[in-house]
Amino acid sequence: MSAKLWTSQFWRISFSNFFLFASLFTLLPQLAPLMGERLGTLSVGEMQAVYLFFGVGVLLIGPFHAYLVDAYRRKYVYLFSLVLMMASTGGMAFVENFPELLMLSVVYGLSFGLAATAGITLAIDITNSTLRSQGNICFAWAALWGIVVGGTLGAFLWGFLVHHPYWLLYASGVWGVLCGLSTLRIYVPFRAPLVTQAISLDRFFLPRAWVPALGMLPITFVVGLWVALSFPLAERSDGSMFVFPVFGLAGVGLVGAYVVRSLRLVQTHVYSTILVGLVLLVVGAFAFRLTQQNFTSVTLMGLGLGLALPGLWLVFVKLSRHCQRGTANTACLIASLAGFLLGLTQMWRAYFLNNDMECVGTREVLSYVEGATLVATLVALAFFACFTYPYYKRYKVR
Repeated sequence: MSAKLWTSQFWRISFSNFFLFASLFTLLPQLAPLMGERLGTLSVGEMQAVYLFFGVGVLLIGPFHAYLVDAYRRKYVYLFSLVLMMASTGGMAFVENFPELLMLSVVYGLSFGLAATAGITLAIDITNSTLRSQGNICFAWAALWGIVVGGTLGAFLWGFLVHHPYWLLYASGVWGVLCGLSTLRIYVPFRAPLVTQAISLDRFFLPRAWVPALGMLPITFVVGLWVALSFPLAERSDGSMFVFPVFGLAGVGLVGAYVVRSLRLVQTHVYSTILVGLVLLVVGAFAFRLTQQNFTSVTLMGLGLGLALPGLWLVFVKLSRHCQRGTANTACLIASLAGFLLGLTQMWRAYFLNNDMECVGTREVLSYVEGATLVATLVALAFFACFTYPYYKRYKVR
């Protein structure tokens, strides 16, 4: 196996991960309102149930993941789950009632969960053992960029093609096709099938990482709030504040974070990197609360996320024992998705309750997002300083 990280195979699996998350985040933030338009107005509770069932699907496949990737070729497990994900995406256009929507949401979540965890396993398999911690960070960055690009595209399509909402399904499907094409070109060395239990927590959840998992929730809760908010804001044309989706500004912040990490302008120690990132999140939240301008504040929050999230990903990895890297990565992914879905559902709840299910972008919704963002970022900072980092220092392995 090559002694360098960025081999052609690692480039391909990174692009595949980017396309996978771009596909998900082009559609998922607006999935419930989109289906509400197709089925007639969904209640707030029914919209929340769509995201709840998606999360249930992600969790359902977890105990079977270790068996599937050990008993079958991992590349084919990844491709099968991707095909299933694209089939469920296309099936959204043919849903006729709410029970069908819930069933399809479970399949959508199940297929994404299997694809994401199989992708993590593939990335580890094709990376030299001495470079896997660095590879984990780079793989996480690919997912972050997928979130930014997919979310930006979804918000633009929703804003400019609001009367043709199925463009979100088409765009998500195109990302999925690109993901499949990238995966097909990955060469994975032959590995004899292993005999494992059909149901296992291996490669699903790392009990040793329960503290950083809790600490991850308020951070990705903020991401969920702003991801969902960018869609109705993209429809607005009566103010410069809403001209450009917030994802574009967060992307600028992520570029800055990548430069900071690359040039080592912040110490590479886990504590300092995450702490600076969380402080920037708090400053960005305060800036938005005080100035009512999202340009500077969202850029600061993007910069903070770019520093904090890869650092926290590394915390999960360093808490894992031998042969538990995949489990650590999957545990981090599950914690991140849980926080994201909480933020997503809470934003749409506030949006529709305050807008009588039909208007867009009122002051009340923005005030809720401002307040919730500020509280969540303060909680994230305090939890990391008081609980996550002391726990990490005591129990880290690597």
